[in-house]
Amino acid sequence: MPDVNPEYGIGMLAFRLPSYVPIQESICLKIYHEAMKYQQSGEWRKAKELYCEILESAVMEEACQSSDDSVRVSTSTIGRLKFLIFKNIASISREQGDLSAAVDAYIEVGMKYLHYTFTSFIREG
Repeated sequence: MPDVNPEYGIGMLAFRLPSYVPIQESICLKIYHEAMKYQQSGEWRKAKELYCEILESAVMEEACQSSDDSVRVSTSTIGRLKFLIFKNIASISREQGDLSAAVDAYIEVGMKYLHYTFTSFIREG
């Protein structure tokens, strides 16, 4: 995976073409790892900003909605990433004492888990 500076990578996340999905997925993962570094060092505001950038990306929106095979290939990675991001946002919110936001994020985590489990079951069945 090429070294991608998250500051430059975010602009790539706006493209909605299937051919960009692997690139966008790579950028999302790089940004996610950068956000985790901020979270681990206690820079929660910056971590949440980066997590939200990923959640608002076109690849996040398109991966679960597309019928295009090239997009669906990444769905499991993007789905897991979305799950982890909401889990991390919940953890940050809890650490900051914002229990309402933490509960909302944990609910999203539960919904993503149920959706992922259900769609995996349907595909296998």
